[in-house]
Amino acid sequence: MRHLLTHTSGIGGDFVHDTGRGEDALARYVAACADLAQDHPLGATMSYSNTAYIIAGRVIEVLTGQVWDQALRTLVLDPLGAAHTWTLPEDVLRFSAAMGHTLSPDTGRPVPASVWIPGFRSDGPCGNIITSADDLLAFASLHLSDPWLATMREPQVVVPSPLVDHWGLGWNLWTWDGHPVFGHSGDTMGAQSAHLCVVPDRQVALVLLTNISDSTGFQIELFGELLRELCDIGLPPRPSPPAEPVRIEDLGRLVGIYEREGARVDITLDGEGTALRLRHTVTGIMAEFDRRSSSA
Repeated sequence: MRHLLTHTSGIGGDFVHDTGRGEDALARYVAACADLAQDHPLGATMSYSNTAYIIAGRVIEVLTGQVWDQALRTLVLDPLGAAHTWTLPEDVLRFSAAMGHTLSPDTGRPVPASVWIPGFRSDGPCGNIITSADDLLAFASLHLSDPWLATMREPQVVVPSPLVDHWGLGWNLWTWDGHPVFGHSGDTMGAQSAHLCVVPDRQVALVLLTNISDSTGFQIELFGELLRELCDIGLPPRPSPPAEPVRIEDLGRLVGIYEREGARVDITLDGEGTALRLRHTVTGIMAEFDRRSSSA
């Protein structure tokens, strides 16, 4: 379970598989994972795996005897009083739900996304959750007040990225101006995004929910201002390109096809053999959603 929650299992991370709307959706999904390749050996490094979280959700089903949606409500949402958090789209019809928007490639103006939330029921445990800012703040408050949950913020693995220091049990972990910070961000192909940032020693939590396709820049600007005002903390500078170009003597050794579940990267040399070109392609079932979202 720790390998699943820390993204160190190596299980192919973007296996999107529609197993229907039945209560056996997760059981059928996990059965279909049997032939998945590993992106890296068990525990060798950290590679974000939505698949691993769906498998963890199935473990919860087996242990509780409840389907994922009901277990989440019984164990977390109802005790939290989170009355505006749901996992199935038909439950959201009773509320005012925001439609996602993308930018038109022709006019640059916002247009409604071609899908609302494209996730299947089998995607539930990896983040197919609809919530409100109030409910997400209540969830953050629970993590600030329950000492047992603090164990989820203990560093489990160093993240090979300049944007995150460590990974805990489900949390991104940072240290900003000497203060521990935890949080997470996520988005959907339906042009929705969510950001949560918590500073435990200041008892401050920041939430941003948007219905735009790319909110990272806005989130950095907003959270940076609020962290300075509320916590006297400055966001670390974003990584910048090296002052001098990185020189690689043998470019040819990097040429090839790099492929994993849901994605393919083709690296080729230009016509003169002096520069590399990279092409990233979404593959599998997500390719259709990617096409629909891009053309919205």
